[in-house]
Amino acid sequence: MAEWTGLVTSSTGAYSGLNTQQIISTIVQADSQPLVDLQNKVAADQAEISAYGGLINSLSSLNTLAQNMALPTIYGMAATSSNSTVLTATAGTNAAAATYSMTVSQIAQAQSIYSANFASETATPVANSGDAGFEIQVGSGSPVAITFNGTNFVVGSNTYSNSLDGVRAAINAAGAGVTASVINNGSGYQLVLTSAQTGASNRVKILVNTGSGYGDATGSAGINRLAFDPTYNSNGSVAGYGTYTNMQQSMAGLDANLTLNGLSVTRSTNTITDLITGVTVNLLQAGSSTLSVANDNSGFTSQINSFISTYNTVMGAINGALGTQSIPGPLYGDSLTKGLRETLYNMTTTTYNGTSLAALGITHGSNGNLTLNSTAWNAALAANPSQVLGAVNQMASSLQTTMNSYMNTIIPGAEQGLNGEISLYQQQENQWAAKLAIIQQTLTAQFAAMEQYLSTLSSESSSMTNMLNPSTSSSSSGSTSTTLK
Repeated sequence: MAEWTGLVTSSTGAYSGLNTQQIISTIVQADSQPLVDLQNKVAADQAEISAYGGLINSLSSLNTLAQNMALPTIYGMAATSSNSTVLTATAGTNAAAATYSMTVSQIAQAQSIYSANFASETATPVANSGDAGFEIQVGSGSPVAITFNGTNFVVGSNTYSNSLDGVRAAINAAGAGVTASVINNGSGYQLVLTSAQTGASNRVKILVNTGSGYGDATGSAGINRLAFDPTYNSNGSVAGYGTYTNMQQSMAGLDANLTLNGLSVTRSTNTITDLITGVTVNLLQAGSSTLSVANDNSGFTSQINSFISTYNTVMGAINGALGTQSIPGPLYGDSLTKGLRETLYNMTTTTYNGTSLAALGITHGSNGNLTLNSTAWNAALAANPSQVLGAVNQMASSLQTTMNSYMNTIIPGAEQGLNGEISLYQQQENQWAAKLAIIQQTLTAQFAAMEQYLSTLSSESSSMTNMLNPSTSSSSSGSTSTTLK
């Protein structure tokens, strides 16, 4: 409220001696109580809107959990190996419960080949001046060429020195499907190439170009020393290198061989995703193991615990918004909030799929919070897992529908009504503020007029006093004359 201004400009009237500003302020303050009441109503409505927003946030978290719990696939699956040194496995929700007998006779292996000795890693040339380069092919993939310009090896726009180190860097930069390295075996330096993928189908072939096109080695000097195009035995060993041995195999590219319930299985990788539906098998070494795929209670139980925790958070938000008679909250006595609390309680005590949450070990405390009795829960799962799953699915689906109604319709409707009240109260506030301003201005003018009137009376009183007592002036003149004589 603006301070009053007017003809009375001092706190105390010059003629009345009254503290006019304080008097005016007291009168206006007494008349402003309706405005204060309106301001308090606005603050209360705003607090309710804020509390409703908090409830929506809490319900949103619970609703997200309910959406997941309403799905029939909430029940997880687990795969367990009896010998985790031979193989391990994981199961998805689409896996079926079953037991498999597995024997691994050979795990998949990546091929590795090596060159003859070079005297130096950086100083000994690999290619002769007339050589044109070489190409690497992994399995049935497209060959990747690394050219030689007479001085350096070239990959794209980059050049690499004519040495083992340069060849290593060029091969790794070319992305040919192999990893290149240089080792010091104690008597010289060797180039080692290892296929990036396991299996017989990912064996490496290197054709050289001595100037007349890519092909097998025609000698044992220069670029020919990188050639590798042998024939293989059934076990992956090299059957023959041809006339010039050049690069040789140190590790065979092998497929994984195993039996599943007596059936032979071959794969090029040790991570097998297409053997058992929904199950990923990781082969580690030769040996036997029993693979069991079964329902996984741990994930289901973890989700139930998350639901209970979030449900209790929602109840805490509701109870805090309502408060108590001695310490009322922003929504104290609010029928909507009380109804929400009662609805959530009733929905978690209803019978679903022929059972109740209480029968599953999920019960309410005195404050409305849920608790889980693990013994009862595990017993229910062991006795009838499909009934437990169906009950949780149905409860979550029903809960989700109710929460969507509160979040999207009921609570927003209440907020809209409160915002309408606030708008009306604010209009009434403006009207009362205008009335108080008029009262203030009127009082200011009245006190100013009073001071002006008192000023006039004071002046007239002085004039009348002078007129009624002329001797005062004459006496003063006579005394002056006597003194002069």
